[in-house]
Amino acid sequence: MKKILFSLLALALITGCSSKPAESKPTETPAVSEQPTATPDGAQQPSTGDVLSACEVKSDLDTVITTLNGTDGNVTEIRQEVHYGISADRTAESLKKSAEADVEFFKGMEGVTYEVSENEKEVIQIVTYQLDKMDADTLSLAGMDALANKDGKFVKDEVVKVFEDMGATCK
Repeated sequence: MKKILFSLLALALITGCSSKPAESKPTETPAVSEQPTATPDGAQQPSTGDVLSACEVKSDLDTVITTLNGTDGNVTEIRQEVHYGISADRTAESLKKSAEADVEFFKGMEGVTYEVSENEKEVIQIVTYQLDKMDADTLSLAGMDALANKDGKFVKDEVVKVFEDMGATCK
């Protein structure tokens, strides 16, 4: 599961884990649903700033929604919600086991929160990065430093461009 998040946040948000279940291949062009789960109009109020943009990538079984929050055009918080679809090949138990490995990866990272939930159709993993609370080492470990410009700022338009270049649809 980590690999998907790292690739969506500067191609290195979460590294692959050994217990990772087989994943479906993304479609060539992401199929965006009519109403993504998180949009600038419908996203929950972030802990820092306002919702600046939301990006979505879909594959056959999975949907990744990344919400960029902040103020004055600068991103201060990134919330990534991954919906892993349950199938005959990917049981809720195998997905949760992989999520447990992710919990260990994020454990102790200042400015990072991690949660996992499930329903009958999917396992949902939510990682929130409060960029203004993360030190340089944590930003680097989480792959966030690659999203910052030369001044160390996370400018919304530049971050959105990274996601769109990777095939995400952003609003």
